[in-house]
Parts: sequence; structure tokens; C-alpha cells
Amino acid sequence: AVAVAYSRWITQAYLPNHPEARAMLYLPIRDPDACQKILADYGDHPGVVGAFITSAGFPQVHDNRYVHLYSDLQERDLALGFHPTSIWLERPMEIFDRYLAVYALGYPFSQCVHLINWVMHGMPERFPQLRCVFCESGIAWLSFISHRLDQEFMKRPSEAPALKDRPSHYISRYFYTTQPLDLAEETYLESVIRQVGSDQFVYASNFPQWDFDVPGVIDRLTFLDNKERSNIMGNNAVRLFRQLSNL
Repeated sequence: AVAVAYSRWITQAYLPNHPEARAMLYLPIRDPDACQKILADYGDHPGVVGAFITSAGFPQVHDNRYVHLYSDLQERDLALGFHPTSIWLERPMEIFDRYLAVYALGYPFSQCVHLINWVMHGMPERFPQLRCVFCESGIAWLSFISHRLDQEFMKRPSEAPALKDRPSHYISRYFYTTQPLDLAEETYLESVIRQVGSDQFVYASNFPQWDFDVPGVIDRLTFLDNKERSNIMGNNAVRLFRQLSNL
């Protein structure tokens, strides 16, 4: 009900009064039929550039229940966003007694779960034109998960028969928002960005949450040239959300 109310508000109240804005629909991923109805009712509205999912409980995003939803998104040329979430009710997080720890580990862990399931079950091959973006987990985790999956895939390729290349190849196909940009050594951040490709990162502020990033966080990355900065600050988003090109 909340997802439907949000879709109705964003398409009927907000976007008509803010024609320069773009929006993504929220999909209640635990109810595939409801997701498809929301997409059918609101996915063609001017200003809608994609849809996103977020759910505690780590739903298996490769489940065949969602095949028609992903096919619909691909046919409509809408991006699919993965927004992380983490709460103490999740078994892996019950061991912590501070939200700082739950937040620090839980958000990238949530994205690792979805990205691993998505890639290892061959979803990039099944939906090659579906653009995906993974949000709000920084970028440091990408290096770890890319190397780890490649290492294991080379030893046990029979467990991922749908893949035609290493997992890191598919990981580099998708988009990732920068926020919260990790307070890591610049050489490490450079390694991550070079590994995935600077064209796959999109600046995000996440304002007004407490860990929001101002645009200056991209300027402080001295290893980026002016073209790469411009791409991260806007041009990559145009490629991700193709409907932005008519602004």
C-alpha cells in the first residue's frame, strides 16, 4: 500500500510540478505481482526513469518469480536499482550491539548478497539490456567481491554454468553510486575505480542523511581527470537513466 501511494504521489503530484526532476518507483519485492502492477500503472509516466528494490530478509533476486518483472523493466528501458538495508532482526547482525556496526557492515553486505546472486545465476546473460545500479554502500566492497568471485569461479565454474566470462566482467557492466565515498587511501580508491571503470560510477549525495556527500568528495580524487569527474558527476547518470538526455 505504501509503494502504491508513493508511486501515485510521485507521478501525479511531484513530477508534474517539477518537470526537471526524474524519479524511480519503489517496488515491494516480496510481492512480484504487486511489483508488476505498479510498473504497469506508473512505469510509463513522464519523468520515471527506473524502479528500485530494498528489503530486509535478503530475497533471492534471481528467483524465477521475478523474471517477468525484469523482462518488463528491460522492455520499458527502465533501470533497476538495488538499495541496501540492514536491521538488527537479520541473523548475521544480531551479534552486534551498536547500530554503527550494523550500518557499516550491513549495507555493503546486503549489496554483496544481491550482486552475487544476480551475477552467479546468470542474470546478466538472461537480461543483457537491463541496466542495474547498486546504491548507498560506497565502493570499497567492489574490489573484494570481484576478486573473491573470480578466484572461486576459476575453481568451480560448474556451479555458474550460465556465465560466459569471469564474474568481474559482469560486475563491471553495472553502475554504482559513490555515496558514502569511503575514507580510504586514494591509491585504494583509484584501484577500485580503475578495476570497475570510471564510467560505471555515479555521484550520489544521499542528502539529508547524516553521512551525505557533497560534490566536493569527487573533486578530492586527484587521480581522476576532468572528463572522468564530469562523467561521474553527470554524464554517467545520463547513460544509466537514458530519459535524462532530454533535459
